[in-house]
Amino acid sequence: MQKLFGVMAAAFLCSASAPFSDNPPTGKVLTGSGLVCDTKEQAQRFISLMDDDVEKTLLTVNREAGNDHACVVATIGFIPGSKVAEVDKNGSIVHVIEVKVVAVATVVGLQAVEPKTYYSVVATDEISI
Repeated sequence: MQKLFGVMAAAFLCSASAPFSDNPPTGKVLTGSGLVCDTKEQAQRFISLMDDDVEKTLLTVNREAGNDHACVVATIGFIPGSKVAEVDKNGSIVHVIEVKVVAVATVVGLQAVEPKTYYSVVATDEISI
């Protein structure tokens, strides 16, 4: 399961030239795919429920939120933000971070959107703090 978090959550950082930190570079837009939630509480809930079935976990969190798109796995252009929470998942610490989304993937490529802050997750073995 830890490997799954590494694939999903830290995928944002795969294309990044700089690792996540408590003081990310300002204004640097990165691209990647991973979990994006409306609130840090939804991201924390996702972590607490996560097993090997990502779709089932997304359905549960979204049902509880009353919003089919409260948490999604998406490809985005984003500016990484600060760590806002830590969750212990089976002995591994998973960080909830802010991400300012500035673009989303569409069938015609990455399209700019009005910047908005969302929340994602990153396994601690995938980041340097």
